[in-house]
Amino acid sequence: MLVKEVDNASFDYKNSNMTVEEVWNLKMEAFQEPVDDIFERSKQEFKMDTQLDKNEEYYKTIEFDYMETKSYKDIKLITFNDESFNMLEEQVLQVYNFNNNRFKTFLEDKINSWLSLLNLMTQVIENLK
Repeated sequence: MLVKEVDNASFDYKNSNMTVEEVWNLKMEAFQEPVDDIFERSKQEFKMDTQLDKNEEYYKTIEFDYMETKSYKDIKLITFNDESFNMLEEQVLQVYNFNNNRFKTFLEDKINSWLSLLNLMTQVIENLK
């Protein structure tokens, strides 16, 4: 829901030159609760989307560690350091919290995609241990 839909006001919401008088004449104080809800939804969506984007950047740069095997010197095992694994666990919890957020609707597909990806990563890394 958009603010302009709350009070059926007809105004140019893209107008960056609105005067204080024009804003005052909208009488938005009469619609404080729905406007507060819109503000809170926007704030939460922005916070979640920003964090999901940070997760993406993090995984673009992360590197696996490699460990030599005792029996086969030319074969290396992939390992994941503890710090990176702890970060993964934190991100899993964070994305689960996003999934339970009442404002997740706009980002639901992105959240579900990240949940699947992070869960798969966790399973793979646990199998490497």
